[in-house]
Amino acid sequence: MGSSMGEKTVPFEAIAALAVLRSHEILGRWLPNGTPRAHEWVALNPTRADRHLGSFRINTRTGRWA
Repeated sequence: MGSSMGEKTVPFEAIAALAVLRSHEILGRWLPNGTPRAHEWVALNPTRADRHLGSFRINTRTGRWA
């Protein structure tokens, strides 16, 4: 999706696909107190003062978090 004025688009889907392939490396840097468990990265919730792992998880296959 570009315009005739030379605007470049960001390939979000391609970036997301590459990020999923390197998810453990990326998440290890962004959430260093986390740990891999099966196909999830379990970490402290970065939006509050969590003290125990488990309330924040990122699916390393899809990139979705909860």
